[in-house]
Amino acid sequence: VHLAGMTELRQLTLQGTRVTSAGIVQLKNMSQLENLNLSLSQVESLETCRTLPSLKVLSLPKNPITDAGLRPAADPGFAALTALNLFGTKITDEGLKSLRDLPKLKQLTVIETGVTDAGVAEFKKDRPSVSLVRQRPPARPRPNPAKK
Repeated sequence: VHLAGMTELRQLTLQGTRVTSAGIVQLKNMSQLENLNLSLSQVESLETCRTLPSLKVLSLPKNPITDAGLRPAADPGFAALTALNLFGTKITDEGLKSLRDLPKLKQLTVIETGVTDAGVAEFKKDRPSVSLVRQRPPARPRPNPAKK
């Protein structure tokens, strides 16, 4: 993999690729990586992302990640993570429990997941300062140029 030698990267987008959890291992020497976008990929677990100590923003929309795949988030390897996007993944309330102890987490997106109101309430009880987005914002009405 050509990325393996790029140890100074701070931001990497692999959106829409077929990269899997196993493929993320190739990023293990990217100790400066702060922002990783794996949207629309095939990542099933955070296990291999724990080798990225500077990771602050992790985007995983539309990946087949499950509650079990979130369990590694409790590992100290995720201490720097401030934002996690899990839009359209297979997580539920159980998966949120794995994210409670992320010390710097400020923003969590769980739109179109199996997370319920009860799960959000439980998470917010433990982590009230985290901005948790569960629903899409309402669409803004478009101006009608014919009406004035």
